[in-house]
Amino acid sequence: MTKLLSHLKQTPVIRRLLTLPFPTRAFLTLLAVGLALYGNSLANEFLLDDEEQIVNNRLTESISYLGKIFSGASTGEGGSFNSYGVYFRPLMLALFALLRMSFGLDPLPFHLLQLGFHVGTATILALILRHFTTETIALLGAIVFLVHPMNVEAVSYIAALQDPLCAFFALLCFWLVLTATTLTWRKLGMVFLLAIVSLFGKETAILSFFAIVLATFVFREAGKLRATILVGLTLALSTTVYFGVRAGVAGLTTLAHDSTQLARASLEVRLLTLPALLASYLTKFFIPWRLATTQDWVVRSPSFEGFVLPLLFVGTISALCLWYIFTRRHKAFLFFFIWTFAGLGFHSHLVAALDGTIAERWFYMPCMGMIGMVAVVVFANREWFARHRIAHVSISALICAVLAGFSARSFLRSQDWRDGYSLFTTDIVHQEDSAHLQNNVGVELFRRGRVDEAKGYFERSIELNPTWKISWNNLGAVFHRQKNLSRAEECYRKSMNYGPYLLAYRGYAGVLLQQERLGEAKRFLETALKVFPADPELLSFEQFTKK
Repeated sequence: MTKLLSHLKQTPVIRRLLTLPFPTRAFLTLLAVGLALYGNSLANEFLLDDEEQIVNNRLTESISYLGKIFSGASTGEGGSFNSYGVYFRPLMLALFALLRMSFGLDPLPFHLLQLGFHVGTATILALILRHFTTETIALLGAIVFLVHPMNVEAVSYIAALQDPLCAFFALLCFWLVLTATTLTWRKLGMVFLLAIVSLFGKETAILSFFAIVLATFVFREAGKLRATILVGLTLALSTTVYFGVRAGVAGLTTLAHDSTQLARASLEVRLLTLPALLASYLTKFFIPWRLATTQDWVVRSPSFEGFVLPLLFVGTISALCLWYIFTRRHKAFLFFFIWTFAGLGFHSHLVAALDGTIAERWFYMPCMGMIGMVAVVVFANREWFARHRIAHVSISALICAVLAGFSARSFLRSQDWRDGYSLFTTDIVHQEDSAHLQNNVGVELFRRGRVDEAKGYFERSIELNPTWKISWNNLGAVFHRQKNLSRAEECYRKSMNYGPYLLAYRGYAGVLLQQERLGEAKRFLETALKVFPADPELLSFEQFTKK
């Protein structure tokens, strides 16, 4: 390994690269690796929430709608400027609007932007790690983050741009505070702006704020108390402004969901699920297998496999970390440990119910913390590795194997995201009890004309989640296609009973008109247009009833 590195350093390109400043060198290296890894997936289709947040969202048609973007949720209702949901992602929607206005509905620019933010985030992570370790360790840690299979979802899923977006500006804020010798009012103003932008990307930026305040107190040499107070007040102000806009302007006051098993579960079930949830993230960091989107599962009893074994695993990992902290008094390790478990804790469903049990994109920030812990341990023991040749060679070989394995797994995983059918049929093998995946496979089959096959998946989705309006609507669409109008009407009604869903309203109106029940259709459309006042299809139905 040492001879190979020595030989590579003699090549003209590498020699030229080594003369560049570390930030430039890190960025160019990470950009080259990122393009090599993800270049073949830049033409992947729009998937999942991409349709509601981009393709069918009028808010993304023009940047001139910026005021409307900041005054509601991020998911648009078909054909109108109304929005629904609990997510507030104005920065992401503004960028989508810029891209759509410039390039239309071509996925390539969207994927390029997302990859750019991922590379940028990895670059800032390299600079942060360099503050605690060597250039080589920092760059290797950033490359591991860049190619880690758990981060493929945050790079390939366009609607997950929120995660790289939030992380990029949050890390910039962190880097500014970490490296500033004096915190002038100008720099505090920059901290405030970066924090606001990060929050407008995603509210989980708040996690990084705790890390920033902690780092200010732990790592500053002089005037740490004053600096900590100033940074804390600045970040508190930015958070207050964010929630003021979110609640006061957009009218969004909750993060809670009810569409998943864990979201509907009791506190007891959430606590029983917690060890398995944490164990899943930690094991996939080291061995990224059984990756799947839209994971929806719970642990309902304290079984050995579902509760005791994960609890022992998480407890052992935590105990080893705490032992290292108390025996080595390693402040940097403590910092990254808190960073990791704060991120995992936020996504544990104990703070708020989320729209899935676990999601690979939610590991984006905790992944940095895990890499940081490994990096500072390697740095702390670098002299021992240098003295023991076998250990040095073994570690070098392990790093090469990890990078090669992660890169290969990420390349293959990014290909799963090429279209919905490929992704959902791959993932359902690992998550057969996911109502979302059952529904999504059904949608892809329905779009391909395989209606009878789709029907079974929708029925299974309803069996797993009887109160999910989307599956009921989709089953209604199957019966509608099969001209079984009575069953279609029943399913559409059930969908609407569980919450307003535009497609169910359209389907139900269509069924009434097909049966020439014009009086019922007219009365229904009067109600429907109060919920979806600008939907063009409902408006066209209304005109039909007036003829």
